[in-house]
Formats: sequence, structure tokens, C-alpha cells
Amino acid sequence: MKKLKVLALSDLHLGEPEGLLYNGGANIIDTAVTKIVELARGGNGLEDGIEELILVGDIADLSEATENEAYTNTRVFLTALLGKVKVDKIIYIPGNHDHHLWVEMLKAHYGKGSYDECVPKTIVVIPKPKLLIENCIPDSYQGGVEGYLLLTNVEGVTINRIMPQGWHGFPEVGKCLLNKYRLDISTNTSILNEPMTLLEMFVELINKLYIGFNMAPPKKELLEAFLKDEGWLVEKETN
Repeated sequence: MKKLKVLALSDLHLGEPEGLLYNGGANIIDTAVTKIVELARGGNGLEDGIEELILVGDIADLSEATENEAYTNTRVFLTALLGKVKVDKIIYIPGNHDHHLWVEMLKAHYGKGSYDECVPKTIVVIPKPKLLIENCIPDSYQGGVEGYLLLTNVEGVTINRIMPQGWHGFPEVGKCLLNKYRLDISTNTSILNEPMTLLEMFVELINKLYIGFNMAPPKKELLEAFLKDEGWLVEKETN
């Protein structure tokens, strides 16, 4: 019999102290797991379970929490979920808040001492990523685990509802844009391998937004600090 083929979860931000999935806070893990169990329940010719559970970015929040908090909360959530739902394979795709985890996984995958030496960075499949499994996956899970980042050559990207709640350190831009505007960006995602090119594109984009709303653009140093905080600019390691 067939089962639910794919279930994708994103932006759980596990470990963030103010998050609703924070273990020990206003915790709704049981509620979330119950909903997922309902989705994975068999019927209409399907058996119980999920073929692929895709964790799509910002699952562990390494920006707002310590590594211990982020990994512990991720393990608590996945232990609760995998204890009630049979999952054949877990696929992990990094976001900006858990980008540090991807950096460490890449270094281990390539056997390199620094992120800068890891090439390619964005067209990669990591089978059985040890760091992810040891820190986040419960010991009782017997299915497969893979790490993916396969962005490549995407042009004419369209972003809808850009920054509807304010964009982190730039709430005034979000307030102006709200849900009224569409921003078309034509770029190639291979720039993710080129930190300085990414920085220049980001600075140009933000400057255009600010100027478009008759506001003075923020300083380049502020934007660079923002990208570093979000994990997109990783400084070269020195020996």
C-alpha cells in the first residue's frame, strides 16, 4: 500500500525561547504533533506514515538560541513526532537561521577545515550527515537521513509579499511594502557561493527599496553585519 509521499515542515525555529514550540515554555509540541499524525493517518487506500519528511529551513534556530538549546529542542520535537509517525526518510534543507549547522555539515562532508574550502556549497547532497543525526535525530529512528542544498541557475525569481512583517532590522521597509508590492529580481543563485557578490546585490536591492520610498539608505556596514548575523556571509577562517 502507498502512504503519504511528502510532508514538509519549515520555520519551526526550535530553540528560540519565545517560540511556541520551545520545550518548557508555552509549548504546543503535542498539538503540532497531533496535527501531523492526522495528516499521516492512512485511509482511502493509504497506509499510515510518511515516505519523506522534508525539514525546509530554519528548523533549529541557531540565531536566537545557543547550539545546545537549538539542538536539544529539535531533538525533543523530532522524538515526539517520530514516536507517533513512521517516517521512511528525513530530508534536511538549511535556512538562514540554521545555516551554521549546514556549514559544519559541509566541512565534515568534504573533510575540510574551513567553509571557504568547501566547493560547491549549494549543489550538494550529504548522505547520513553525522552532525545532524547526532544532535537532532532521536536514537530510536531507523529511517534514512540526507542533507540537501541544490540551488542552481534560477533566473527571473519573483518574490511576492516581500517583508510583510518588516525584515528583521529593517521594519520601516516592511511597513511601507506590506502586502501591496511585488518585487522581481533577476539573478542566479550561484552567487550564494560568492559572499561578496551576494553582499553587493543585497546592498543594491535595499538601497533601491529605501530610495523608492524616499528614505535614506542604511550604511553598507549595517547591511554587511545583518548578512553575517543571518549566516550568509561567513568570514574566512585563519590558521
